[in-house]
Amino acid sequence: MQSQQFGNEHVLVFDTGEKVLETLNTYLTQRNITGAKFTAIGGFSQVQLEYFNVQTKQDEHRDFNEQVEVISLIGNVALVGGKPYVHAHVSVGTRDYQAHDGHLGEATVQPTLELFLTDLTGDLTREENRNTGLEALQPLRERASTVWYGNRTLGGAYVLEQHGQSRAGSRQGGRTGSGSEHSRSLQTTGGGD
Repeated sequence: MQSQQFGNEHVLVFDTGEKVLETLNTYLTQRNITGAKFTAIGGFSQVQLEYFNVQTKQDEHRDFNEQVEVISLIGNVALVGGKPYVHAHVSVGTRDYQAHDGHLGEATVQPTLELFLTDLTGDLTREENRNTGLEALQPLRERASTVWYGNRTLGGAYVLEQHGQSRAGSRQGGRTGSGSEHSRSLQTTGGGD
């Protein structure tokens, strides 16, 4: 695999024959990436799809041992037991234009896979949810810095969260901006989690 980093963005180009999850987990561990999101396109010579049966709380597996096109591969990275865990869903297309989708069990790259990964520069964790039997994402409650929710609005207002406090203000000129340009007009709307 070849890779290049641009700030917190990573471009990974997998080689023929590489196992996707195995190779990605090695990369994440070597670079200490503990919270991320990613997308990819490419091709596989083999892929295992999984489907979670909510009645039995078990994964059902289906293997495709043929060349498929990766229509879309999306996922995230969080810590499980202190190690990076990749949660990915994939849609693949066969030669006869049939699409198959599901949770990615594992796959072998052929001829390539182009993966774009964003390091969230913080820890995400997963813990077992007793109701579902799944490892559920547990976002941190306290943020180390301001996070701008440009698309999150409340009646035309924007919301910022910083160190457990929510602050809101009105949009100016129909633009949400970066948040910093509106910092003088912010009012505290509530505290804590």
